[in-house]
Amino acid sequence: MENHSCVKIQVRPTDFKMGDGQIPSSVRVADGNWLPYIEFYERQLLNTGDSNGCVIFTFQESFDAQMNYLILTNKISEELLTLFNRLGYMDTNSLDGAAHFHTSPRFIQILTGNGLSGNNLVDAPDAARKYGMLPYKDLPVDPTMTPEQYVDASAITQAMYDKASQFLAAIGSKTAISYQWITSGGTNIYGMQQSLPTAPLALGVNVGSNWNVVDPPAPPVSAGGSPGHSVMNYMIDAQDGTWIYDHYLPNPKDLVAGYPIWYSLQTILTVPLVAPVLPSQPTVQQELTWLQQVSSFLTMILSIIKGRNLSSNQMNNAYSFSKADLIAVAKGLGIAVLGAALTYLTSYISNTNFGVYTPVVVAVFSVLVNAVRKFVANTAPADVNELPPPAPTS
Repeated sequence: MENHSCVKIQVRPTDFKMGDGQIPSSVRVADGNWLPYIEFYERQLLNTGDSNGCVIFTFQESFDAQMNYLILTNKISEELLTLFNRLGYMDTNSLDGAAHFHTSPRFIQILTGNGLSGNNLVDAPDAARKYGMLPYKDLPVDPTMTPEQYVDASAITQAMYDKASQFLAAIGSKTAISYQWITSGGTNIYGMQQSLPTAPLALGVNVGSNWNVVDPPAPPVSAGGSPGHSVMNYMIDAQDGTWIYDHYLPNPKDLVAGYPIWYSLQTILTVPLVAPVLPSQPTVQQELTWLQQVSSFLTMILSIIKGRNLSSNQMNNAYSFSKADLIAVAKGLGIAVLGAALTYLTSYISNTNFGVYTPVVVAVFSVLVNAVRKFVANTAPADVNELPPPAPTS
């Protein structure tokens, strides 16, 4: 572990920092101990090499712990919890065997685009704000893979993109995920401790040759304080030190007092209690309804062209359109085109993230759909068998 390096630190001028007033402080876990909400052990090391995904695992553990806190304290709606269950986010392969929220770190690592080269602490939340989070079972960590296979972008299907996007829209879009630097270039244990009641912290630390023990000794300080590893800080105890959740066993570790912690980033998950209402996918019955309308329209066209119960006196006008015929044809065509357009738009809006405007777009579209369906029901062309026969010729 001595030469371990999977962290690239870059604090951007636009990044939020603790105390700048951009992210209000809040108390969620009063004692600042997030261990009761950590339900899974994430393994960074593969059988044939390292995934170099420490930054990703740290972010994903913090994200999942916060979501499990919101679920266990009844701070999300029943509708949203039902959606999580239906989409596969609740995983029973947990430390206690119960169903808990669990997302895929591999999904986010691939989407940062950094492969096996390590990540900045902000790369993981940035990717989640853009793409959303995927259930763990959809793209799990398979230790039998080579590192190159683990970060192969072709493993992500369109269905996975769509599900993660649906999840992001359901929790309130990218605004549900915010982050701020707590420390950036120097140790501030007091500031870290004051921040923990809001959310866990992603740390950038140095590691030594004797890292994989419960109480790893402080390593020599590297030049410029550049960290080589990222872990999640879930608690700070004035007597016992800084407790972290690592991706190498033993996973809970206690960093002794004075351990150099150069960087800490806090990602905060904020989910509205009333989840945005998402339009449902078109049902089979809805699809059949539109197809039936198109079929009726085509049948009407054929009936008009061929004529219906025509006498010899009517044959001269058998293959001509009256004004009433043209009106009926136009109305049927309009309804068929409108039905097809609504079917497409329903699918498109269901899988598109409109950011902070998502709730407004969904609400307006739902009203529009209901209005159009009412209009169609009132103006649908009569069945072809009910059309009046052509007027007799004199």
